[in-house]
Amino acid sequence: MASILPLNEPLGAKRAAHLLRRATFGPNIQLINQFQNLTPAQAVAQLTVPVTMPEPPVDPVAGTDIVLSNNGDNTRRDERVNFFRSWWMERMRNDNTLVERMTYFLHTHFTTRIEVVNNAVALYFQNQLLRFYALGNFKDLTGKISLDNAMLVFLDGRLNEVGFPNENYARELLELYSIGKGDQIGPDDYTYYTEQDVQEAARVLSGYKNDPDFAYPDPDTGLAIGRQFLGDGDVANRHDAQPKTFSEKFGGAVIAPPPAQMVGDRTTEAGALDELEQLKDMIFDERATAKFICTRLYRFFCFYDVPDTGPVQDYIEGLTDTFYNNNYEMIPVLEQLLTSQHFYELSDRLDQPPADPETDDPLGAIIKSPLEVVLHTLRAFEVTMPDQGTQLGNFYDTYHQLVRDMDDQGMDLYNPIEVAGYPAYHQFPGFNRNWISAVTLLNRYSFGATITDGLRTEDDDLLAKIDVVQFVDDHISAPADARVIVNELIDFMFPEEVKDERRQFFLIQFLQDDDQGILDGWTQDWNDYKSGADDDT
Repeated sequence: MASILPLNEPLGAKRAAHLLRRATFGPNIQLINQFQNLTPAQAVAQLTVPVTMPEPPVDPVAGTDIVLSNNGDNTRRDERVNFFRSWWMERMRNDNTLVERMTYFLHTHFTTRIEVVNNAVALYFQNQLLRFYALGNFKDLTGKISLDNAMLVFLDGRLNEVGFPNENYARELLELYSIGKGDQIGPDDYTYYTEQDVQEAARVLSGYKNDPDFAYPDPDTGLAIGRQFLGDGDVANRHDAQPKTFSEKFGGAVIAPPPAQMVGDRTTEAGALDELEQLKDMIFDERATAKFICTRLYRFFCFYDVPDTGPVQDYIEGLTDTFYNNNYEMIPVLEQLLTSQHFYELSDRLDQPPADPETDDPLGAIIKSPLEVVLHTLRAFEVTMPDQGTQLGNFYDTYHQLVRDMDDQGMDLYNPIEVAGYPAYHQFPGFNRNWISAVTLLNRYSFGATITDGLRTEDDDLLAKIDVVQFVDDHISAPADARVIVNELIDFMFPEEVKDERRQFFLIQFLQDDDQGILDGWTQDWNDYKSGADDDT
């Protein structure tokens, strides 16, 4: 049975590493050691501490941040977008809390594409909005993202006006972002909403325009957002102010501006915003909305396989109760998920025990995204990156190369190929297996060689690399012993136990000395190195 009850004992190294792989962008040995003596509740308390909102990325050409340098220079838009992506990857690399991990989850959920928006400042403010609510209230975030400048461009919200409705955002709000699309059970009936609801929601959302100057701050977050197109007397004259009647899926609810906010047949901006609040309350009053989001969280943090019935569904129902009863606050449901017995004792993820726990247990079976491949590697092996303050050009050069490596592995960060986002997070039945093809798998392997050899400038100056010898010297208890090296690296890098014959394969494959044998040959080489020989030894 998939138990939602908490695990109330120290994590130990394996479970600490599992938690940190899922809740951050990967642990190093020091972080595993720090967490292994904590209970899950103590560990999650450390992972949910507040963080300071970061300053914007710096534009090295302008000599200031990208918000201040936003001058409409189209010739440098691609550069600024890459500055933004580099800046965010560095945030993810350095964060040991759930904040950046949840910011990434929210990005995979409320998708936006660079190819459509192509404005680094809009992307920056959206990213900050996701970060602001990463451990906050999901319901509130859904209202704010509806007014986000990047989203207004991406899904054509800025084109949605009274008399000329555009349903793109309203459709995705229902289908992808909130209550979710169920089976089609009748004409225009998608189980949880209908085409009538899409049309009426679009009318509620009409009249909002993106602000290319980013001069209008949201009163709750202080971040730049879009707003109603206003005429004389604060009248939202492109907003449809007439009553909107929804289907019986939402109890036949009627949404309209408060009478006090009406100006003739129009309403004020406050009246239009009141309608948005009514829409948000209507959607999130449905328990199906909470379940849809909890299922996305389960697939992101636990495992992609969610059977229609059985223990996993029971577990998700428990998460749903917590999320719904806490008015869509993120921390209670994340605490429940990441401290549960089910999250750590994962053989019960399937409806029956695995036939062979060493090959069939889903622990460790989420295939990493290319972003995770890159960041887990940098974090695990403590790769030193160029400093943003003193080596800004090299800093951006390094991350630009890493972004290209990710693209080769099948992920163009912030530019998924579908409006629904990266297929790994939504596309049935493959989900995370969509990251793997003959080409992308080969490029994953190639990245290991690339970062071990080192990333370099055009002038062949070293930017970043895994210092393999130094890593072994710093972290292996007895580096002169080849077996100790192999066993301790396996324990660190693999989520599950590895059979003895596989350990022996690694030992022979990587550390065999044809002349002196494995143990003696390696010991001699290591001692020579420690006596003053260079790394090549």
